[in-house]
Amino acid sequence: MNSIDVKEGLTGIDFLDRAILEEETSVGVHAILGATGTGITTLASMVAAEGARRALKNVSVDDQVRWAFFTTQASVQESKCRLASYLGKLDFGAATEGELLCIDQHDNPDDQWAYASSIVEKAMIVFDTNKFPRDTWGTQAFQADQLLRAEAGATRLAGITFDDVPSMLRARLYESGASDAGFTRLMANFLHECRELSERFSCPVWIGHQLRGAVAIRGPRAITTHNDAMYFKRLGEHVKTSFVIGNHDGAGAFQIRCTKPYLHDQDLLPVVRITGGGATIEEVSPPVRNEFLTDSWNEPSFKCRPEVLEALLERRAELQNSSRKEDLAARMVRAAGIDDANAT
Repeated sequence: MNSIDVKEGLTGIDFLDRAILEEETSVGVHAILGATGTGITTLASMVAAEGARRALKNVSVDDQVRWAFFTTQASVQESKCRLASYLGKLDFGAATEGELLCIDQHDNPDDQWAYASSIVEKAMIVFDTNKFPRDTWGTQAFQADQLLRAEAGATRLAGITFDDVPSMLRARLYESGASDAGFTRLMANFLHECRELSERFSCPVWIGHQLRGAVAIRGPRAITTHNDAMYFKRLGEHVKTSFVIGNHDGAGAFQIRCTKPYLHDQDLLPVVRITGGGATIEEVSPPVRNEFLTDSWNEPSFKCRPEVLEALLERRAELQNSSRKEDLAARMVRAAGIDDANAT
């Protein structure tokens, strides 16, 4: 199948494309990572919707080009609603309740919904991975390959998105009766099959992945590397680019960082905020961004009550002669931004 010429960059989303090397091609596997509730699905939907919009714009009337979106936790209808909300700049929260509200009050909500829905219907295919056959082998990427080859026919693919990969793969583990210990191997197989999927259809494959554990609870400005982002050291062998979404601060702002290649330029560290009831992600104003990237770095990563802090300090003192190099109490005191000088 022929690839789609993406003239506007890899995604068409400015704050993502700025962080991607000019020589980077779209064919390959790309990841969006973050803790639960940080906007992974919103950003993954934005990438898919922009890809579908460009595909529909850049082909002839008789040519069929679509973006395949595989959802796990949301229904097909809810996923289509999210995609249309972004394309039409509509409030996603209101749209799910049957009400159409434009982010820009000067727009007509009915017209915006009609425009956005037409793109979703003409240039997208949405699948529910929960309805995949349970008696076949291979990960959902392999099953998607079989499904797309059977159903796409003459349709060319502009791109493929898998949302909420951990939930999807764990469902596969439970179906086969395997334990969580097999998750790493299953992830390796899935990423390998995604890469093959991308090469076969000559299009990008985007995956959304929820971070868990210590990586997920880092502060909004914490840095996550390419290799520790998925608890999978061989991630770099399969994923060309990955974006980590930081946790929200008190004002709802968070940082999106491209983890590969490593970026030193602060201008390539966008600070953004989810707006429109979850319909869009927008960059914040320069003053807010500057405050986020400077003063906010000095804030403690968590706050605790004075009596709790006192107990932690006492516990650390008791364990000063401990052979353990990394005591939990000591780590918590450091995370709270407290040293011996200001603790007394």
